[in-house]
Amino acid sequence: LCRFVVALPPPSLKAPLLKPSPQWIYVVAAKYRAIRFGVPYDCSIEVELGYPPDECPNCGVLMVSHVGEGRSGPHSDSRTVDRIIPELGYVPGNVRWLCHRCNNTRKASTSKNMR
Repeated sequence: LCRFVVALPPPSLKAPLLKPSPQWIYVVAAKYRAIRFGVPYDCSIEVELGYPPDECPNCGVLMVSHVGEGRSGPHSDSRTVDRIIPELGYVPGNVRWLCHRCNNTRKASTSKNMR
């Protein structure tokens, strides 16, 4: 059972809505990509990925969340969930955080070019 349940206060309290964490946003997006591409998805990747790092583990660029900035589409310094072997899907042992630029470079190159 996936743990992504955002607890909202009762309407009577009129408290502001809680915002999901950046991790939640990316993992939910990965779930929808898995459905779209027809690859496996295991919600336990949330635990394996952990909280997104500040820097891309591959190139060292500062990764930034652009969610809520009003512009659509990814940026080169956006965080992404990378499938190491795409055919295996979003499963433990096959996912990691990368910046969008490194993830796109990986798609066009061989794994020998990447660390």
